Amino acid sequence: MASDDDKAKCQKRYGLTEYITCPVTTEEAMRMQDALTWIVDEQRLGKTWRGVANGHFEKDPKGRKREQQDLLIAFVEDKPHVDAKTASYIGSGRDVLGAQFEVDAAAIAAALRADPQIRPQSRLHFFLIHKASDGRAQVALAESPTVQQVLDAAEQWVAAAKRNAPDVQLFLPQETRKDRHGQTTTLAAVAGRPLPPYPDQVVRLLSREWVRDGSSPREGGGNPQKPHHKIGGPTVGEVLSVLLRLDGKWEPAARRLLGLLVQRLTALLIGVFGMKHAYGPRRKRGAHEPLSDYPRSSCEIALQAVATLAILLDAVHQRKEQYMNGAPYQVGQALALADTLHKDYCTVVRKGQLPSSLIGTALMRRALENPASAMADLGERMMEYVRWAKTVALPTGRNTEQERIAVHEARKKLRQFQPLATALGSGTLPTEMNDAEKAMLLLGFLASPPDEDDSSEGDIEGDINE
Repeated sequence: MASDDDKAKCQKRYGLTEYITCPVTTEEAMRMQDALTWIVDEQRLGKTWRGVANGHFEKDPKGRKREQQDLLIAFVEDKPHVDAKTASYIGSGRDVLGAQFEVDAAAIAAALRADPQIRPQSRLHFFLIHKASDGRAQVALAESPTVQQVLDAAEQWVAAAKRNAPDVQLFLPQETRKDRHGQTTTLAAVAGRPLPPYPDQVVRLLSREWVRDGSSPREGGGNPQKPHHKIGGPTVGEVLSVLLRLDGKWEPAARRLLGLLVQRLTALLIGVFGMKHAYGPRRKRGAHEPLSDYPRSSCEIALQAVATLAILLDAVHQRKEQYMNGAPYQVGQALALADTLHKDYCTVVRKGQLPSSLIGTALMRRALENPASAMADLGERMMEYVRWAKTVALPTGRNTEQERIAVHEARKKLRQFQPLATALGSGTLPTEMNDAEKAMLLLGFLASPPDEDDSSEGDIEGDINE
């Protein structure tokens, strides 16, 4: 039943509904209560319900910010008791380690397709219930796509994260973690790659703003400074609209999320990958130096950001095959190669004494605002390192292994850097960029350079063993 005055301005102020009353009988109310009690039973956690991040924080009695959560309810209309972790389509939970959206989505798809009562056109209902205040809750999201739409959306989400991202790798050291229940898990050291995130992981990703270079330097008193601030983020509804490609909603939401990611994660991405350019592989294949200022969790967040960038660029019609040939991405690649050349120069000429920031990393922030200005400065400052790489002789004698590795690497990077710099110099570079172009530049800086292979590394090892 509609309100007697459903056209009053106050009814439309928040855009939630134009109906403010809905009379029901006592019997109907009891049935609704029983249904809700059944669907949020503890045994159905992850199947028909779960808590998901809502992008906001509240302070606990000690003044610490704690993540607020909304209640997600998800069920198939034709068979709400299906044995599938339907609610895990949206979130993984805060304490889940090593979970992958791709794995959960595939398991859900298999369970839904195996049930003869569930058809492709069956409706999968998503409800998000938000606590507006004590004793008052509201439905923040209500969508009912078909099962087939949900399964197709998951495949597209996974494909965009994997195929629309360039080759990005980051070493993740071994780490032992303890969850909020006191249980410990040891994570093995791996070569990390971007993985498709859960929608509520994207909410968490964008609910923190990283500062400085994203690391955790210590103040004079020895107390660690916080590398990021907790700040209001997007809603699960916004992310879900991109995932499900909801008509009229998904493209504006994708552009907003892309802007938030560039604004809030740039410091972390430049810091982590600038550190990677400064260290990386050393004496033999598979050996790594630790990114001492960055815990594994920060590196995982950086990789998660890469996957999210790829998804959001795909959503705004920017495909890898096109953007990798554009000026923004190539500027990022040139700055990454400049970092490595600078590092190799310092390894040989300065006996391993590196500056606080390599040349490409130092110019990244300017490049994001004005690529033309940054590349003009890079051209002048790189002249010394380019001349050195062209003329340096391979070191001989004992205890020169590191220098010989650096010379071989510098020669290879120079062969990659020069044609890229020439191509950029012969074109007209932009003097300002939008969020999508900034995302492309970041991906260029984070990605492996063009034509990377292991042949030169094998040559280095052969020279060393002679």
